[in-house]
Amino acid sequence: LSKLQSINNILNNNNNTSENISTSNIIINKPVVVIGAAIMDFIIKVKSKTIMNEATNKGSLRTSYGGVGRNIAESLMRFGCDPLLISMTGTDTNGDNIISHMTQLGMNTSGIYRCSDVPSSTYSAVLDGTGELYCGIGDINIEEYLDNTWINKFTDIIQSSSLVCVDGNIHINIMRHVFNMCYDTGVPIWFEPTCIQKSVKPFISNVHHMITYTSPNIYELMRMNQEMTGHEVDENISNISRDEKVELSISLSQPIIHHIPHILVTLGRDGVLYISRDEGTGFWYPATPTELNINTVINV
Repeated sequence: LSKLQSINNILNNNNNTSENISTSNIIINKPVVVIGAAIMDFIIKVKSKTIMNEATNKGSLRTSYGGVGRNIAESLMRFGCDPLLISMTGTDTNGDNIISHMTQLGMNTSGIYRCSDVPSSTYSAVLDGTGELYCGIGDINIEEYLDNTWINKFTDIIQSSSLVCVDGNIHINIMRHVFNMCYDTGVPIWFEPTCIQKSVKPFISNVHHMITYTSPNIYELMRMNQEMTGHEVDENISNISRDEKVELSISLSQPIIHHIPHILVTLGRDGVLYISRDEGTGFWYPATPTELNINTVINV
């Protein structure tokens, strides 16, 4: 949601404050298509600030409905859009629950492929006591079992959409197919890198120049820069300041911005940095103040 709110604020107001973030419709008239994972999440949070290796850490466990693609589709739905999510689940209890939850929210489930050969995808996240991600373990089947045959059922809506958002979970061959389909008809593509390893898929398949928007975190941006330039990025950012992160992100974006005109770098507690090729500069937006009374977190 913070990514979508920030880009909406940039496009509507071009004002580098977060006080007047609009939650009005971002996309009007034409459909929005999201292609990516729908997953059952298991969130494990350790109570202490640090995690002890080879020891039992006190903590808590909760489940939620996740998957990068599904999360984005739900966020768009909450902004008043009616996105089509193209994804897959198994025919097991987790898959039934994902479909049921989407239906209860009023989301379109016609793009969900139900595969009886594999269980629904799951993701387990381990958070430290501050809420920062320590590690994640994914059992994600969409890369292997979602194919172009299913994608082609939605060719007309993809090619007539106002935006296609693709997360990094899908197979590189599907990514290439979808990107070409959009590029041929002038449909803008938003690539959500998902994780460090998957962030380079468009570069490996040489379709990165077809992307209009991308939203990496700083670690994904470092990996994308490395793939783009061929030079290893040797930066330890664990203890650098917010301003140093912003400066580093702008520097890392320079080789990429020549191919991808809009880059939204998520900096966790340090906010969001929007870098525009047209503007020739970056706009920094602070994170939501922690003193706000947040009643419910849908997902992250």
